[in-house]
Amino acid sequence: MKKNLFRIIVANLFYLIVGAGSNLVLSKFTSIETYAAIKEYTLYLFTFYAILTLGYAYGVYLEYGGKELSKVSPQEIGRSLLTFIVFLLPVCSVIFIVGLVYHNVVITILGIGLLSWNFVSYYQMLFQAVGDFKEYGKALNISKVLTFILNLFFIFVLRTDNPILYVGIIPLIDIVVAVYMTYQVNKKLPIVRHMRFDFSCIKKYIKNGFVLMLGEFATRSFSSIDRWFVNVL
Repeated sequence: MKKNLFRIIVANLFYLIVGAGSNLVLSKFTSIETYAAIKEYTLYLFTFYAILTLGYAYGVYLEYGGKELSKVSPQEIGRSLLTFIVFLLPVCSVIFIVGLVYHNVVITILGIGLLSWNFVSYYQMLFQAVGDFKEYGKALNISKVLTFILNLFFIFVLRTDNPILYVGIIPLIDIVVAVYMTYQVNKKLPIVRHMRFDFSCIKKYIKNGFVLMLGEFATRSFSSIDRWFVNVL
């Protein structure tokens, strides 16, 4: 128990440190326009990623909480994962097309990012639920570290200030991490061969996770309001 708690603390602390370092470097060495585009993208992403899925990933967390991954049916994981991706595709496609129509690069990339980030979030919820905190730490931090490294590369090697590059790498890295996580899970459970779309998964996981999603969203909203008042006062 203490070991798992330590892993959670270390993973989240590392996440915060890398995030703070990344923000510091970006704010200092990129233009206001580029930095604003990055912050706009992350604001949209973290505000809407859970709402648009109606709590599906939270339902996965509740479904497998307390179970061991090795004892979970690979058919269940395969069906829930592919169903989640298919469920996200229509709304992500609409956002992507709206961005293209209105020539808004941030919204266009967001259409891809909402899909890729929720893909990674699925594994974060799954690993937390089954108590695999080593893999949870990887799912939480690999994207952050790779993004930070590429940002440094863009700034100090390529010396570019193109906002498309800085924003565009975020969903691309998430896709790579999601594929890697799928590979890692598939080594323990053969989920890939059992990937099927199952409409009953949508009903079950949304029904279970919707209330939890609302609670977390409300908590984040109140936290943001508190920070706003502090800044104003």
